[in-house]
Amino acid sequence: FSLEQLPTVDGVDPTTGQPIINIDNFYINGKKFGEGVMPQLEIGTVEEWTILNAGPLNHPFHIHQGLFIVTKINGFPIEPDKRLPNASAANYVSPLDVIMVPAFGSVTIRFRVFDFPGKHVFHCHILEHEDEGMMSPVFQFGATEGLRLPLGTESPSTLVLNGRGDTVGTVRAFPGYRGPVVT
Repeated sequence: FSLEQLPTVDGVDPTTGQPIINIDNFYINGKKFGEGVMPQLEIGTVEEWTILNAGPLNHPFHIHQGLFIVTKINGFPIEPDKRLPNASAANYVSPLDVIMVPAFGSVTIRFRVFDFPGKHVFHCHILEHEDEGMMSPVFQFGATEGLRLPLGTESPSTLVLNGRGDTVGTVRAFPGYRGPVVT
């Protein structure tokens, strides 16, 4: 690697005297970590993400509410160890929720989006990095069954659930009802 690839020093922490490093070199599917629109995942679909670490430190990547398999490291496919029981069922031995992304390297993960509607996060598992912004929310959406409208919602209510602004359906309590709607 060249000196241009080293992180920039943003000064010195006044309490520790340690250099403050600009962690501006971590990407997921080509987009800078923590920037842009919140990822929106449809429940039941399969996602594949390539996590690129363009910096000199290893980063333990962790995603909440799901497990993944590793399909590539540094662009090279991972072959399961055939000597292990059930090795063909999942690459990289077994489903994981944390993977070490090597310095100046990449990891490609594949996962099925669990039935967990709502928001959760993915982040670097180094607390200082997480505190510096290496964390991002994810929104998972799916079918309307079992979801509730907030108390006090006017009737009729339109549900927008798919994350793209498409109307999924309308809930009407019954003709003439003027109270809150809870489904």
